[in-house]
Amino acid sequence: VKRFGAVGDLPRAKDRADGLVRELTGASKLEPGSPEMQTAAERGGAVATRLSAILAGVQAGKVNTQRLAAFGTKALTSEMILPHTADLPGAAIGAVSLSACPGETESASLVLWAPAAVKGVLPTVTELKGPGGAIPATAVDLKWVKCWYQAGSAPHGVGQDRSKKVLVAELLLNDDGLVRVDLEKQQNELKLFFPAGPRYVDITDPTPPKPDWGVTYKLAEYPVKDSPKLLPADLPAEQNKQVWITVRAPVSAKSGRYTGKIRLTAGGAPLGEVSVTLDVLPFALPEPKTHYDLARDYTGSLYYWGELDPTGEGTIGYKVKSEQQFRAELQMMFAHNLVGPAMIWSPTILYKDETLFRRHLKIAREVGMSGRPLYTADSSLVGSPTEPDALRALQDNVRKAIGLAGEYGFQGVYFYGIDEATGEKLLSQKPAWQAVHEAGGKIIVSGYAGHLKAVGDILDLFNRAGDPGSENVAEWHRFGNKVWNYANPQTPVEDPEVYRRNYGLYDWRLDLDGVCTYCFMDSSGTQWNDFDCDSYRDHCLAYPTVDGVVGTLAIEGLREALDDVKYATALLTLADKLEPEGTAATRAEAKAAREWLDEVDTRQADLDAVRREMVRRIVGLKR
Repeated sequence: VKRFGAVGDLPRAKDRADGLVRELTGASKLEPGSPEMQTAAERGGAVATRLSAILAGVQAGKVNTQRLAAFGTKALTSEMILPHTADLPGAAIGAVSLSACPGETESASLVLWAPAAVKGVLPTVTELKGPGGAIPATAVDLKWVKCWYQAGSAPHGVGQDRSKKVLVAELLLNDDGLVRVDLEKQQNELKLFFPAGPRYVDITDPTPPKPDWGVTYKLAEYPVKDSPKLLPADLPAEQNKQVWITVRAPVSAKSGRYTGKIRLTAGGAPLGEVSVTLDVLPFALPEPKTHYDLARDYTGSLYYWGELDPTGEGTIGYKVKSEQQFRAELQMMFAHNLVGPAMIWSPTILYKDETLFRRHLKIAREVGMSGRPLYTADSSLVGSPTEPDALRALQDNVRKAIGLAGEYGFQGVYFYGIDEATGEKLLSQKPAWQAVHEAGGKIIVSGYAGHLKAVGDILDLFNRAGDPGSENVAEWHRFGNKVWNYANPQTPVEDPEVYRRNYGLYDWRLDLDGVCTYCFMDSSGTQWNDFDCDSYRDHCLAYPTVDGVVGTLAIEGLREALDDVKYATALLTLADKLEPEGTAATRAEAKAAREWLDEVDTRQADLDAVRREMVRRIVGLKR
């Protein structure tokens, strides 16, 4: 313990170690298995574990910080890093490392910890220097990971459970103080910026708002706003504070190792630095393609409710957006590989208000979403009309919408059927679907296992609910149709690894054509309060602000899911090319790569290890 002096000013090290002995001795005398014993043992054990790791780092010469220690950790994992988490996943003291292809966005994690409170901690990043010169500091984004309380079925449940509160790591913030969390009271408060000054409001209040579904607030009524840049945050004594690091490797970056620093200060005074290593890989990623046919796109999609407010004002809610909010939300989806959202745009927009429809299309094109089909997801767009006049009117609307979308570069339009319909309600839509086809449109809708038998010949894009492992995907393809996956899970779930695992290589290997879960943002109560709805928890991969959007760890998981598919596409494309035409050794290596890719246990394997192995095989085949 005396060696802590080498770290610099780690206050009260010996006194704290002596106190730990007393605390753990006291914990051992409590009722075995009681909540009190569990809490005391966990917190004391976490401190002991952290002090031991720091001492080992000091002895190895890897600690270059004062008053606090910094650990690079595994980024996307089901092992949440909470304030008192003892075992940090993949911890490496004093260093952060990651790899990316040119043009790829990749994330890393840094955890700060101190034995005594440190106020006003601010991490900043330097440029990363390497064989291609310098990658600017602006290519690296830092966010605070905020832990807050969610309703009792968190982090993996969808349904409401007010019987308990669960602490989860979720939000990615510039202003750590935007959400204030009381660990003793298990209470969240949200900072609102009123003209008279900031004020915190309780967002763990379970009282249902009025209306009881999808309440919205005018921006002036609920002025929630994150900072445009990272602000200092306080580091409480003996608690973890996670920093999320996102690096965008420039498209022009030469391959090789780039190094830089994350510098830490408190109140402007230096606390030391952490090394950052980025390995830029010697190949670029392709767009994701399907496993069964590399000529077909594998689409990242997501149900999206956002519509432009005709008045231009916007709201705090899931539906009505200002142009600034709408653009920021589309940009977030696109940056996370969700390039073709299923837009829940009303018939008023698509069929009646051409000016408003054009505004939506224009912004989507500017974000980069054109050049592919426009996917819609409002159940009232098609319905189940059977009268000739109604069918002709539907066809007129379809032709008009296709023509307008085409002007903005969208390659056709998928019109949504009646969501999750079954039985006669499902079959009753066939005349309308046929009318849409005759007018040049296609049909998309969600549903269940029975859809293949009922409408497999006429449903162009089936968004299969739940685990698609039992779906006869090949039969859908024989009809010339496509299959996506959703609700495996829906988005109340806060676990980023679940999204990466279930919507990436698992679905790709099942020969699906893409993924589209529900949804980017939805709430049956107040958007920032997980407790004030009666049936479901909030479905949020992101949270609205007056001028933008706050992201989460969960949407990072979706980005990695689709990046995994890009790496698999690159490997399979190389194997396809080299297996028939390379040297004997190359053919054998290509065959082995294909076989390995088809045998990976996508349900259980360490996906970071799978990614590294894909990289190793791609580099080997390129040689």
